[in-house]
Amino acid sequence: MASAYVQARGRLVHRGLRCTVHYDPDKKGMARCAVGKELTADVLKLAQKALRFAKTVSPPRSHKAGKVHYRDAFILVPGTVSNIGKPPMRRVAVKLINTSPQAKIVEVGTARSPKYEVLRKTLDHLNGSNPLRQ
Repeated sequence: MASAYVQARGRLVHRGLRCTVHYDPDKKGMARCAVGKELTADVLKLAQKALRFAKTVSPPRSHKAGKVHYRDAFILVPGTVSNIGKPPMRRVAVKLINTSPQAKIVEVGTARSPKYEVLRKTLDHLNGSNPLRQ
């Protein structure tokens, strides 16, 4: 018969009347998960959703010949970020970038044109659609 008492390992996270909980995270496993195939696919799917939304809130197209319009200049750049969290570890990331020469004007505006804040609106949309924040 197994003993009801187990050697405690890890950091104490809860001490109750009837139980004590210790947590010993698998940091190497968490680091593998943070750049794994499944998470990479999910982050890319979310970035594609952001790209579609950003195009819907972008200003209307101008009809000037030879000009790359802001709405058509979005690209997704997959990669990783590091030095985030405790302990710092590499994580999957996808950047939504607009390569249009007018990107700064569209985002922050000028005295003659309104600011559209497309990227801020896109981030707000993503944060509002996050099931963990509801």
